[in-house]
Amino acid sequence: MASVEIRGLRELTERFDRLPNVLKRARRDALDQAGQKSLSAVRGRIGGRGKVQGWQGNHLGSGWGYAAARPRAGQYVSARQGGRYAVGYVTNAIENGHFARQSARPDRRAERLSGVSAVRGKYMYQNSAGDAARAAQEAGALLERRFREALE
Repeated sequence: MASVEIRGLRELTERFDRLPNVLKRARRDALDQAGQKSLSAVRGRIGGRGKVQGWQGNHLGSGWGYAAARPRAGQYVSARQGGRYAVGYVTNAIENGHFARQSARPDRRAERLSGVSAVRGKYMYQNSAGDAARAAQEAGALLERRFREALE
């Protein structure tokens, strides 16, 4: 009878020893899944033909403490005048809106008729906050399930 109790104690001790590694992997998987869902929601709200959608990426924070859908770092787009802009800068202008430069040629039909000197933002990140919250809840449920499986 005493050997059964000791064996059960050893099994429990081994499970507790494996628990930190299991939780670390589970946290990374859950955050990666939540980040992918958030990225999908943002890309769905961008619309268009996929150019700006391709600039967005899923980012896992150091130590797997957070996940974020955001523009890719180190990627640039060329401007017509020869300069280059970081895709994050362009994405920010699309997200929040920007002022449009007036043409030096007053005969430009579109600019004459519009009378608008600013472009409204799409707010694709802001409008995806609810989807990100749902993805975080699902990630928490996944983490809880993996934790229970590790203890059983």
